Amino acid sequence: MKELSYCARLTAISRRLASDQLFGAGLNGHRFEATVHSGDEIALFEEQLGVRLPEENVWLLTEAGSGAGP
Repeated sequence: MKELSYCARLTAISRRLASDQLFGAGLNGHRFEATVHSGDEIALFEEQLGVRLPEENVWLLTEAGSGAGP
């Protein structure tokens, strides 16, 4: 069985569940929108904090995002 990516899992879950059935979904529902970040956002974050994120973390933030929700 092929394992689904994070984004594919979100899509599958959003199709399976009515968003108003989820606790904390609010009046507008959950929407399952992934918060994906751009390279510029990562660079600004690193500059502001004076750090360099590991490449694995950069990949995660630019490809999968930092969470899903309204």
